[in-house]
Amino acid sequence: MIKGKAGIAAIACGMYLFVSIANASETEGMYVGLGVARINVELSVDNLGSVDISNNMLGILLGYQFNDYFSIEARGYSNLSDEEIGGVNVEVDHQFNALIRGGYLIAQYFKPYVLFGYGTSKLSVSGLSESDEDMVYGVGLSVNSGQPLHLEVEWQKSYDNKFDGYGLEADSFQANLVYYF
Repeated sequence: MIKGKAGIAAIACGMYLFVSIANASETEGMYVGLGVARINVELSVDNLGSVDISNNMLGILLGYQFNDYFSIEARGYSNLSDEEIGGVNVEVDHQFNALIRGGYLIAQYFKPYVLFGYGTSKLSVSGLSESDEDMVYGVGLSVNSGQPLHLEVEWQKSYDNKFDGYGLEADSFQANLVYYF
């Protein structure tokens, strides 16, 4: 049994440490995650119409949380599936993004956020491929129960360009499991 002032100090220090660990948040530090995405690409050609392409992607993300509100992220996604349209194989090979993320805790377990940054994507059609860059933006919701593991669901616009008679748009719905260190 612990006695005296030293015992009381040890118990107080232990309680302080326990409460500090239990109340820890993602205020600052690194985080890493694994995500799945369903990317939808719409290619439109004037006077001919449009075609929609959907691919499943698997990705990783790495980020740094500066404070309760802002972080930066790097993400990379790779193709898990392709689509065949009229005998032509179409797929989004990969996608890389550098993002700034801002969020605000609105309830004990819910933190909506916005994303903005820059990304590059590679699209292949029957062996011919094209890479291009564009601004990336989106919205999401992070859910956790006070644990370092978060579930995030989000929508992201990763490509939106119009050319002479052509248009190409890409957006995705994503689910990420993210672990904060």
